[in-house]
Amino acid sequence: MLENNDQTASVEVYLRELWTKLLGLDTVGPDDDFFALGGSSMQVVEMLVAVSEHYNEQIEFVEFFKNPTVSNLSQLLKS
Repeated sequence: MLENNDQTASVEVYLRELWTKLLGLDTVGPDDDFFALGGSSMQVVEMLVAVSEHYNEQIEFVEFFKNPTVSNLSQLLKS
């Protein structure tokens, strides 16, 4: 699990870059909703697999649906 603000900031940078690639966007803000940006459930699976492989942390599909922003997802990884 992640513990400090520097790690949280680096997680947010990683997630924003991942989302821009997955969604074909130029930028993603920390509070942008994945689904409002056009994300699909298949892209959620792809993103959660990438996050799991990168951080060796599992985020449940249901938890992501409750927290579909970069900021909230980084907090899930921190907790």
